[in-house]
Formats: sequence, C-alpha cells, structure tokens
Amino acid sequence: REEHRKMLEERHQDVLRRIADTRDYVEQESKRLKDTLHTFQAKFNHELANLRSDLLSDLNSMVVQIRTTISDLEGQVTGLEEALQQEKEDRITQTEEILGGIRKQVAQLTTGLEQERKIRQNREKELLKELSDAMDLLNTTLDTEKFNREQQYKSMKSEIDREQSRLRKRPYQNENQAS
Repeated sequence: REEHRKMLEERHQDVLRRIADTRDYVEQESKRLKDTLHTFQAKFNHELANLRSDLLSDLNSMVVQIRTTISDLEGQVTGLEEALQQEKEDRITQTEEILGGIRKQVAQLTTGLEQERKIRQNREKELLKELSDAMDLLNTTLDTEKFNREQQYKSMKSEIDREQSRLRKRPYQNENQAS
C-alpha cells in the first residue's frame, strides 16, 4: 500500500510538475505572444505613422500643386476678364464711332430733307399762287374778251338790224322814189 501511495504520490507529483511545466509553458507562450503582439503593434503603429506621414506629405504636395494651378487659373481668368472688358470697351468705342458717323449722316440727311420739303412747299405755294394769278388773269381776260365780244355782237347786231331795216325800207323807198 505504501508503494501504491508512493506511486500515486509520484504520479501526483508528476501531474503537478506537468501542470507547473504547462503553466510555465503557457506563461512563456503568453509572454512571447504578448511580446509578439507588442512588437506587431509597435511595427503597425510605426508603419501607420510612416504611411500617415507619407500620405500627408503627398496630400500637402498635391494641395500645393492644386493651389498653384488655381492661382495660375485665377491669373488667366483675371487676364481673360480684363481682355474681355477691353474688347467690350473697344467694341463700344468702335460702334459709337460708326454710329456717330451714321448719326451725323442721318442728321445731315434729315436737315437736307427738311430743307427740301420747305423748298418744295414754298415752290408749291409759288406755283399755286402763279396758277391762281394766271387763272385770275385768264378769267379777267376772258371776262374782258367776253364783254368785248358781247359788245361787238351787240354793236354788230344793232348795225345788222339797222342795215336790215334799211334794206327792208329800201325797196319801199325805191318804189316811192320811182313813183
């Protein structure tokens, strides 16, 4: 029995030793895993920091490029706006020059047309006056001629009447003288 107990005790000690060995192994593995994890985290954080630094650097360089491009484009836009404004002013000036000449011509033509209209109206008035005077003269002349002809007619009629009367009396006078 004692042997059995010794044997059990040895087994027990062996199991305890194995448990202690296993605990030591688990502790070592846990420490190794913890160290590995710590190393991995340190490496990951380092690589993450480097990546972040690289990305920020790239981003900053892109921002600088974009700002430079924007600045260049703003300069071009400003130049184009100034050129457009100058073009607009030049066209307005050119249009005003052209329209100024045309306006002068229109004013001259309008003045000439107004003068011509006045001349035409005055000439028309003169012609109407001349026509009226000519008609009055013609009417007066016609009235005078008519009066003169009527007078001639009356005079000739009375002379013809006298002559006819004398001629009618003549055969009687010739008979009276013959008798």
